[in-house]
Amino acid sequence: MKNWQAAYKGMVDQEVLDGLKIDERLSLWKETLSNPIGDSPVYIEETEEGRIIGCASFGPERQDQQ
Repeated sequence: MKNWQAAYKGMVDQEVLDGLKIDERLSLWKETLSNPIGDSPVYIEETEEGRIIGCASFGPERQDQQ
């Protein structure tokens, strides 16, 4: 979370960055992985041992999210 906040500092409103909660992001990712949205691929990066070290999802703007 801290890396994301640092990477997007100055590009995303600071109030949004400061308001990010790990529990909320975890819930969002669980939902994203359980119910993928149409043309929005999800990529997971893991070590050779199977430890997840990163993930990304992208696609067209989602009108129902702020």
